[in-house]
Amino acid sequence: MQYEPSSIARELRMSQTRRIMVTAANLTSPVVDELFRGMERRATEGGYKVFFAPTSKNYDREVDLMDQLVKRVFDGAVLFGSTLSAKELERAAKRYNIYNAANSCLRGLRAFRLTMRLPQKT
Repeated sequence: MQYEPSSIARELRMSQTRRIMVTAANLTSPVVDELFRGMERRATEGGYKVFFAPTSKNYDREVDLMDQLVKRVFDGAVLFGSTLSAKELERAAKRYNIYNAANSCLRGLRAFRLTMRLPQKT
């Protein structure tokens, strides 16, 4: 029997999950698909796992997903469109790693860099 370190114990010790949530109303667009594949490839290279979550432009679904940040299920989130108000997004962004891609001009965008602010070890 080989010892397998507990990922949950590591997450608690390091105060990070190495998981990023990506939300979008629709995950089936060819443009979105290409963008998400690139995000996943780069995140994997950096040691992160990416979880894609369709929202279907449903406010309650988005609130539930954002609650996952509060519960520390994810280290951060990338949002492609949101039904949350600007004030709600601003308040959440002050506490959590959130990149609201809708605020960026994505037309013709070939790349963007996302930097996560991870908690310091104590």
